[in-house]
Amino acid sequence: MRNKGIIISLLASLLLSGCLNLKTVVNLKSDNTGTVELAYQVDKIFMNMGRIDPNDPVYPIPVGKGDFEDTVNRIEGLTLNKWDKSEDDNYVNISAELSFDSLDSLNQLFTGSDEYRIEFSSGSPDRLDINFAKSNPEEFGEMANEVIENFFSDGTIDFQLNVPSDFIELTPNDVDHDDRSLHFQMKVKDILLSTEDISVTATW
Repeated sequence: MRNKGIIISLLASLLLSGCLNLKTVVNLKSDNTGTVELAYQVDKIFMNMGRIDPNDPVYPIPVGKGDFEDTVNRIEGLTLNKWDKSEDDNYVNISAELSFDSLDSLNQLFTGSDEYRIEFSSGSPDRLDINFAKSNPEEFGEMANEVIENFFSDGTIDFQLNVPSDFIELTPNDVDHDDRSLHFQMKVKDILLSTEDISVTATW
């Protein structure tokens, strides 16, 4: 998992578990530097999946500060500014802030697969592309669809982008936004059961 960007690793874990809520905020400056704020909540049951030794700190998603430090050591131009973890009876809450010094550093943080893609590009105009590939719910079968509806009902993806200039074009045009801020949120079950590609494109 550490060979992929932390964001897409979290996203993939969310889509596999339904037990994780992921919020990402990207604050982009005019010189293509900025910060990424992450906040996510993981069910403790999910965190322990795959563990043989209860004292083994290896989790299927990045949770420890060391996971984030490994990422910033691997990607040139990334810095870990903040990291925090808190727990209650059922959940572990993680928050982190990273800074990036180029769009290349930012894109490496989001590196994933063709199925789940978040990519920034610089030009005239600058651009963001988010794409979640369609699935085929008919292949799951009725029982599997019911499991997805129930088991994945609480997981959400929440993505916010703050840019240094006004948006020129947004697709779809009804995505939640104001002049310089875009907000995209979806339930995991809606992504898994979608029969069409889910995509958001923004230029500024």
